[in-house]
Amino acid sequence: MARSRGGERGIEDRCLRLPDGSWVDIEVVDRLGPEGPRITDINLPGLVVPEAALSRLVDELDALARDSRWFVLAGSVPAGVPDDIEPLDDAA
Repeated sequence: MARSRGGERGIEDRCLRLPDGSWVDIEVVDRLGPEGPRITDINLPGLVVPEAALSRLVDELDALARDSRWFVLAGSVPAGVPDDIEPLDDAA
């Protein structure tokens, strides 16, 4: 599994990795199409986040929010996570 080199730049990796946590995105490129190059994306379903892992994430975010001014959560919301998740306490 590829790991970020952010640690070399002072960025701490706090990812919570899950077993079988791969997501597949296939791009099919047709360079010879009559209208020029065309790309078709085929996105397979990703993993379903177990409730225990979601609870672990919420606990980790709450702990980080106590001592951090900001942090980034990026990417799409996977299956098993409510679209309206608001795990952090309003401690600001």
